[in-house]
Amino acid sequence: MNFAILLAAGTGSRFGKAVLKQRARLAGKAVYEHTLERLQNIPSIAGILVVTNEDMLGERAAIKKKFPKVLDVIKGGGSRLESSYAGLRYLAPIAEFNSKVIIHDAVRPFIDEALVGRILSALEEHDAVDPVIDSTDTVIIARDGYIDKIPDRRHLKRGQTPQGFNFKAILEAFDRAMSSGKELNFSDDCGLFLQFADGDPRVRLVQGSEDNIKVTLPIDLTIAEAIVRKNQAANFQRTGSLQGKTVVLIGGHGGLGVAIATRLEEIGMRVVSLSRRDGLDVCSARSLESKLRKTRSEIGPIDAIVNLAAELHTGDLVEQSEENLEAMVTTNLLGAIWLARAAFPILAETNGQLLLFSSSSYMVGRKSQAVYAATKAAISNLAQGLAQEWEAAGVRVNCMAPSRAATPMRAASFTSTDDLRDLVTPEQVAIKVEMILSANASGTTFLGSCVPELC
Repeated sequence: MNFAILLAAGTGSRFGKAVLKQRARLAGKAVYEHTLERLQNIPSIAGILVVTNEDMLGERAAIKKKFPKVLDVIKGGGSRLESSYAGLRYLAPIAEFNSKVIIHDAVRPFIDEALVGRILSALEEHDAVDPVIDSTDTVIIARDGYIDKIPDRRHLKRGQTPQGFNFKAILEAFDRAMSSGKELNFSDDCGLFLQFADGDPRVRLVQGSEDNIKVTLPIDLTIAEAIVRKNQAANFQRTGSLQGKTVVLIGGHGGLGVAIATRLEEIGMRVVSLSRRDGLDVCSARSLESKLRKTRSEIGPIDAIVNLAAELHTGDLVEQSEENLEAMVTTNLLGAIWLARAAFPILAETNGQLLLFSSSSYMVGRKSQAVYAATKAAISNLAQGLAQEWEAAGVRVNCMAPSRAATPMRAASFTSTDDLRDLVTPEQVAIKVEMILSANASGTTFLGSCVPELC
């Protein structure tokens, strides 16, 4: 059997925030949850042991329920090595003679099956394996504020986790180290193995992954978010066919709504579009609740609700009318909030999905679009927060931030200096909406307009 020890007992002194780095939010979930989810889905790993600090022990039952492969959540030691040893001692009565174990940092959330496969394969012939990647920077050995020497970069690698071991070999090495009375200043488990292994102490190197970053500093979360977005199109999984399911498009009679409705009807979905022409006022909580409740009673269960209603008025803040500014804030943000409140009980019936629309402006404010961009950035955060609140009810919430699309709303805001070459078509956006509605994701902001699997 193959086991994984997940080290989540760090204090995060370099992270510089009140929250522990393993608890920091990444795409709507704690970093350690992403790591556990990846390990849970790797077939070659039979059991996972979480070694953590006092702060997370109270979540033992919840973690085991959410991730069935988790054998237990135990308290770690005062150092990384002590936590690794605690995990090994716990597994000792369970592990078989030929068991293998990988020891992984909880704050490396992008572990994948291919990487684990390379490690386990190498362990067929070696007792210890370390995944590494090339050093792209020149490494300097410093002494007293000066360069002492510059090693040949061709021989320098950056070590990662998980580090893999044949269980008996690493446990015996730890037993010897812990009883040696020596000061153990190793930064990882392979370092200890090199010095205390019985027999061949060599550590086999295998190719690591550039995506397998460690969240150590706040900037690493920004990089991790980019990796999450990059992986979304490649790694999404369908929850099942959309054929025969019902979707309600809010603001669906114009712009993107027509293309989305056409696409979803083509794949067999039942589409109901609601907008001003139906008497719907997206700025009114009462109107949204009444119209959705009436629609539910008339057509039956609703599997998804997509919010396309939006207002865009360009111009410098101090020059725009109060009416236009209020229209953007009320329609784009407050309207989405009222819609979410009205949609929740309806979507809870079907374990459905609420899809909110943001914009390519959500990451960067643009001149003459400051208020519009601010409302769209808020939509992304709203989706992440609601995904966490509604997880127990089985309701997914996602956000779509399409590239600049050729819509009437966009055309009305074009200026003579706009570069229109990168505009995407409404049909491309519709394909991405189909993908999101069929995906198992929640709390995710999907960027762009299309994915290779569906285009």
